[in-house]
Amino acid sequence: MDRKFAEDVYGTLCGLLEEPYQVSGVEDLFAEGCPCEKNYERMRQAYERLTDRLGVVDEDEDLEIMVDSLLQICHDVGIGMYHYGQVFAKEGKALPPGGSRPSPTGKNM
Repeated sequence: MDRKFAEDVYGTLCGLLEEPYQVSGVEDLFAEGCPCEKNYERMRQAYERLTDRLGVVDEDEDLEIMVDSLLQICHDVGIGMYHYGQVFAKEGKALPPGGSRPSPTGKNM
């Protein structure tokens, strides 16, 4: 897997890259009005309400860890999906519609 390209696709999807570095043909899912942008804003508003209730003036370290950890999980899942997409494409395989295929460990993917 070309890790740099995968990271650039992810960065473009998340609106993290400036125009000249974005991957052509990849949509910014966090662009104004898009579902990810709306959900991220809902999360930030909930974060602010929670810190207000807790009486936290600046950032709360535990809440920051929670948010950062969830974002890292999303990143890792996204890169994993990219990797498996490449693997399946090279093998000429597609996932069955609405189904999954078992992993080598025996767990459903």
